[in-house]
Amino acid sequence: MLSHNCAASVAAKLRNHLDMNRLHTLLVAVALFVVADTAVAQTRNVLMRSREADSIEQANMGNRKFHSAFRSYQAGADTAELMYGLQMSSGTNNHFMLEPLVNLAYGVQDYGEGKLSDAMLGLHAEYTCGSKFTVSASMAGGYEQPLMSTSILADSMGRYPQMDGFSRKDNSYLARYFEIYANYRPAKFIGLSLGKGKKHIGDGYRSMLLSASNSGMYYFDMDVTLGNFKYVFSMNTAQNWDNECDSYRQMYMIYHAFSYNPAKWLNIGGYEAVMQIRRDTLGNTKMMDLHYINPMLFFRPLEFSLGSPDDAIMGLFGKITYLKHHQAYAQFMLDDFNFVEIKEHQGTWNNKYSYQMGLKGFFGNLSYILEFDYIRPFIYSHDKSVNTYSMYHQPLANPFGANLKELLADIRYRCGNWDLELLIDHVNLGRDEDEMSMGNNIFKSYDLHKYQFGNKVGQGISEKNTHVAIMAEYRMPMLRNLRLYARAGRQQMFGNNNKYFVLGIKTSRLFFDRSY
Repeated sequence: MLSHNCAASVAAKLRNHLDMNRLHTLLVAVALFVVADTAVAQTRNVLMRSREADSIEQANMGNRKFHSAFRSYQAGADTAELMYGLQMSSGTNNHFMLEPLVNLAYGVQDYGEGKLSDAMLGLHAEYTCGSKFTVSASMAGGYEQPLMSTSILADSMGRYPQMDGFSRKDNSYLARYFEIYANYRPAKFIGLSLGKGKKHIGDGYRSMLLSASNSGMYYFDMDVTLGNFKYVFSMNTAQNWDNECDSYRQMYMIYHAFSYNPAKWLNIGGYEAVMQIRRDTLGNTKMMDLHYINPMLFFRPLEFSLGSPDDAIMGLFGKITYLKHHQAYAQFMLDDFNFVEIKEHQGTWNNKYSYQMGLKGFFGNLSYILEFDYIRPFIYSHDKSVNTYSMYHQPLANPFGANLKELLADIRYRCGNWDLELLIDHVNLGRDEDEMSMGNNIFKSYDLHKYQFGNKVGQGISEKNTHVAIMAEYRMPMLRNLRLYARAGRQQMFGNNNKYFVLGIKTSRLFFDRSY
């Protein structure tokens, strides 16, 4: 086990070299892994779209007590994973683990100055006490010269995908991220969680309901599992951009969801959420509406009965398992509709819904996802930008907003210490022609809709965004939490074309989705 003197020495070296060039940073990071203890630690963190997540899902297909629709970067005590870093144990019940987070990469691209670079460092700490209590925290930050798509979103929308914040320095971005998580299970069937992090509801690569493509929210969760039924109630706080005040304002988001497996081959679930302003235009703090805290009430009828200006949405999801290791899944999200106008006219602007259909499964070590997403114009938007279904100027569902069709395929293959991945993502969307809204930008008021009727997906200026990427990742045999990777791809986004290639070294935990 790593001694205290050795740990202090390594930590001192790391501090002294943080301001030096990236080569020195890389050497220090690798040295920390080389001297680290190699004991097996049980972790509560399972990364989405990873080898660990695939193994868990493959092993539990057909398990009526497993609910794969509830996924997060903090996924519960479902696996034991090799971790390398400073680790201390007290008996068999208590465990403390401290490990570095590293992502160092360099590459080339056609966009901008033609450079791609990443120099992000951080730290992850975790403590477990038996099977009832877990607390963990991760923080990371550093400079990036990112992909074309990330630069376009950062410069045009003022948001850096999946990060808490950023600032620009010359041609680089200083980005930062932080998450913390505490979970207590007083009994096997109930769990209480408090923290800040990302969540994903659904079995697809994207989600029409709640996606991990944002930077995460502060939350308090309660989950109850009774046999084949699981229920989650969540209270969240976030900040939303207010166009009228030209600043961020505090928001509450409350949602509840359930998942039920009536048979080994069938899953059905439901979701409902409401966004509520925390501070009014004068800066006065509003308490969370106590009506929403009742976990057994439906938000949409309650919102109507209260005459509330809050935004409520609801949805359904489910899947069918066939041939043991293959599934067909679907989602449906309803934001708003007017039955009379829908009956009498075609394409009314307030007929706002989205749906998803997909196939996924395993052929031995090969996993695949094939998915189609359909999102009507104006869904997730509101009359005021602060009430949109978003946080920190990042959509809580699809990262491209609304008024789009998306077709994607994600294929991964595991072979020994190698992971290979092919991603193909194609999006057809319609952008605004003028100051009026065509329904893609969810932060623009839906009162600015250009047409009352005749609205259809893709209206406005037609854009075709395509991203094709191939990635190879190698897990170092003695340091399996440290990976070497290479990624090559081609992007088309908002009329810009880009080809890129990047080489890097990273830890498994420091993961951000750069599929768009």
